[in-house]
Amino acid sequence: MTAREFVGQGHSIQTVLRSAGVAESTFYYAPRAGRRGRTATTTTNDANGRTWSEAEVVALIEEYLGQEFVDDGYVKVAKWLRKEHGLQINKKKVYRIMREYRLLNGRPERQASRRQWVDQLVPTPGNAFEHLEFDIKYMHIRGQRRNAMMLTVIDVKSRFVIGWLMQWSIKKEDVVALFQDVLRALPGVARIIVRSDNGSQFVSHMVREHFTRTGIEHEFTRPATPEQNAHIESYHSIVERVICKQYAFTDLRHANDVLTRWVAYYNHKRLHSGIGYIAPVEYLQANNVSLPSIALTMARQTSFFIN
Repeated sequence: MTAREFVGQGHSIQTVLRSAGVAESTFYYAPRAGRRGRTATTTTNDANGRTWSEAEVVALIEEYLGQEFVDDGYVKVAKWLRKEHGLQINKKKVYRIMREYRLLNGRPERQASRRQWVDQLVPTPGNAFEHLEFDIKYMHIRGQRRNAMMLTVIDVKSRFVIGWLMQWSIKKEDVVALFQDVLRALPGVARIIVRSDNGSQFVSHMVREHFTRTGIEHEFTRPATPEQNAHIESYHSIVERVICKQYAFTDLRHANDVLTRWVAYYNHKRLHSGIGYIAPVEYLQANNVSLPSIALTMARQTSFFIN
């Protein structure tokens, strides 16, 4: 017989429990229905003491994610809520809210003469604009059923997109012209190292001669090693996800309009985990680095509309 049956026959509870060796807390325990653990809070305070309802927080997140080019996950959204609205909220709570309201992103797919080869897997520049990476990405122009080529130059230290060019084809002369604009727009930098893969436009005598003449050191990644050019590869992967999969370009002008807005957003607003979840411009300003010329992000603009 169980202790409860003896008690039911009229025996003293204390006598029965003492004889059975059962603690009173065990006898009186009644399991609660529902999930165990602390109940999730439905309000959030900000730095000024205001209390935000969960519905208000959801509205902020939906408004933020509804902006053009924004595809941030819960970690960056939590950073943004704290930075822009002063909310005292952690990433765990943001994850729960975004999961329950179906605001989470899917996990992005992962992508795969004598030359100076790289001697470091990832460059480690001491200052902004002293180590640059550049590469070409194909951009599909659906309205004309063909691919254009986009050349981008990015600063490794700050992730700032220094210059870019998009047209139907990119030749060695275009690479030289873009870097002439880059050098004119950059603040004074004592030493510049650029890194690229072994594309035909990059290994040409003209490009390498231009770099030598202007004092730029050019290093090449080894064949089949995109990880040695990781920063520009990462940038182009973001462009693929945020731009290429979201826009059907009618022509080069349409593509240029979108890319112009994108680069401005990327440089001034997009949060980057690699530089402390701030935008490239904020990083440069925080480190007292002079910004490149504004005209730089429109470098070689006349080439954008060549058919």
